[in-house]
Amino acid sequence: MQNKLKNTIMRLLITACVPLALFYTKIFGARRYYLAAFVFALFALLSVFLSFEKSKQNSLKLALTAVMCALGIAGRAVFAVIPFFKPVGAVTILAGLSFGPRSGFLCGALIMLISNFMFGQGPWTVFQMLGFGIMGALSGLLFHKRERLCKPLILSVFGFLCYVLITGPILDLSGIFAFSMGGKTSLYATLLAGLPVNLTGGAATAFFLFVLSKPIISKLKRIINKYNI
Repeated sequence: MQNKLKNTIMRLLITACVPLALFYTKIFGARRYYLAAFVFALFALLSVFLSFEKSKQNSLKLALTAVMCALGIAGRAVFAVIPFFKPVGAVTILAGLSFGPRSGFLCGALIMLISNFMFGQGPWTVFQMLGFGIMGALSGLLFHKRERLCKPLILSVFGFLCYVLITGPILDLSGIFAFSMGGKTSLYATLLAGLPVNLTGGAATAFFLFVLSKPIISKLKRIINKYNI
């Protein structure tokens, strides 16, 4: 009963992130994106912490999630010289399939929040957190504890489609919600203008998953089995 209550609270907290991301300008004011990002991150963190019991195994799981966040942040910094070609999506997906949807959501959201202190915070931060958080959560829902599906090619196709169809459009539409741009013309123009960028991001996600998924999953699996995480 207690676990069921925790899962329900967790789902409610993550669900609350969506309207917060879409309407934060009306709630907090157009320029208070730091506060909006903080509240968004707090909700994401609470949703994960509520799912953890006070045990060594889950402490290790949280530590490994933090390591994946650090890997994603470092990867974004290293590939900063190549526009839109970053390993963030791949790392987020690997975190989700290894540790579950909650950790995947947390990893994607925190990578974008923390790395934006280097690349620039703005109204787009909350939407980046939402977009990559959803990517990590979907990865956990589809691939966690399903080893037969965790093949490099399958993961690459999933990463490409998830970025192009979900994460990328969420990032593109941030301008419409943040700056009150309305009308179908603005919507279509925004999505069309963002398509080349999303294809590049999707290709980067697919590439890094194809190259890195097998060795990283193997290492993480060894740790998970050794410590019974």
